[in-house]
Amino acid sequence: MLFNSVEFLIFLPIVFLLYWSMFRHTKAQNTFIVAASYLFYGWWDLRFLLLIALTTVCSYACGVLLAQYNDKENTRRIICAANIVLNISILFVYKYFDFFADGLHALLSTFGSVSLSVSDASSFKPVDLR
Repeated sequence: MLFNSVEFLIFLPIVFLLYWSMFRHTKAQNTFIVAASYLFYGWWDLRFLLLIALTTVCSYACGVLLAQYNDKENTRRIICAANIVLNISILFVYKYFDFFADGLHALLSTFGSVSLSVSDASSFKPVDLR
C-alpha cells in the first residue's frame, strides 16, 4: 500500500476514526496504532514485518530500561542514544545505502578502476528494495 494509492485513501480515515474513538484509553490507542502500522507495512511487503517487529521490541526494551534507571541520568542518555543509533542505522541501510554506495563508487572510480560494482555492494543489504 503506497501513500498515493486508493487503498491508503480508505485505510487512513478508518485508522484515524478508530484511533480517536478510543478516547481516554491510551493503552488501547497505542496497541491499535502499532497493529495498524504492522498492517500498513505488511500490506506493502511481508518481509518488513520482521524489521518493524525488531525495532518495536528494541524501542520497547529501551523504554523499560529508561523507566528502571530513572535516577541515573548518564545511563539513561546511553540507553536513549543506543536506541536512536539503532533506528537510524536501520534507516540508513534500507533507505540510503544505495545512494552512498553510488557516491563512493563514483569517487573511487575517479582514482582508477574499482573492482566492486554498486550492484555487488547492494547485495550486502538484507532486502533489496528495487
